[in-house]
Amino acid sequence: MFRDWYVPMTARRSMQDKFNRLVQGDGTIIEYEAEFTMLSRYASHLIPNTEEKFHRFLCGLRDSIRQPLVPLGIKDYSTLVERA
Repeated sequence: MFRDWYVPMTARRSMQDKFNRLVQGDGTIIEYEAEFTMLSRYASHLIPNTEEKFHRFLCGLRDSIRQPLVPLGIKDYSTLVERA
């Protein structure tokens, strides 16, 4: 409700667009996770459950980090972040 009242719709849409394009790139896992968490607050409708949040975070990781994580069968977001 706070964001609806104090954050203009254009700013919220901009944050949602950034969330949709977010990937780890050259940043650290800590930097990526912090940005992911901050932007996800503006895109809650895009991650309606923990499975979608997990999937979006995993897909945004660098290939060299994501590929070894997939066979581990991790299902929990916190565990994924920790293992990454």
